[in-house]
Amino acid sequence: MPVPESSPSSSSSNWWDTYKGPIGKGGKAGYEAASARTDAIKKNNILGFEAQQYANQAAIAGYQAQLDQQAGALRVQNAQLQTAGQFGASRARLAASGIDLGQGSATDVLASTEYMGERQAMTIRDDTNRQVWQDQVQQYQDQQQARLSKMQMANPDMAAFKSMLGSAASFAITG
Repeated sequence: MPVPESSPSSSSSNWWDTYKGPIGKGGKAGYEAASARTDAIKKNNILGFEAQQYANQAAIAGYQAQLDQQAGALRVQNAQLQTAGQFGASRARLAASGIDLGQGSATDVLASTEYMGERQAMTIRDDTNRQVWQDQVQQYQDQQQARLSKMQMANPDMAAFKSMLGSAASFAITG
C-alpha cells in the first residue's frame, strides 16, 4: 500500500510520525484486552476447580450423612437386641428363683430393664441425628461455596471488551 506523500499535520513529517501515537495506543489497547481476556480465563479455571472441589466435598458430606444414619440405625437395633437379651435373662433368673413375674419387685426389675434399654436407644438416636445434622450443614456450606465460586467467574470476552472500552476512553481523552 503506498504511503501518501503529504500528511495532514505538515508537509515535512512522514506518515509514521503523524500516526505512530494512535497506532501505538491501539496496539497497547489490543494487548491489554487480550491480557484481560487471558486473565479472566485463568481466573475462571481456578474458580471452576474450586467450585468442583466444593461440589465434591458436598457430595461426600451427603454420603457421610447417609452412612451415619445407617450406622445409627444399626446401633439402635443392637442396643434393642441387647436390651431384649437382658430382659430375657432377668426374666429367666427370676422365674428360676420361683418369683412371680406378674407382681412386685419382679415387674419393677423387668420394667427398669426395658426403661434403661429404651433410654440407651434414644441416646443413640439423638447422637445419630446430631451427627447427620452436622453432615448436612457441611453439605449445605460446601454447596454454597461451590455456587459462590461459580458466581465469581467472569466472561472472558466481556473482560476484553471492558478493557477496550477503558482504552478507547483513554485514547479519546488524550487524543
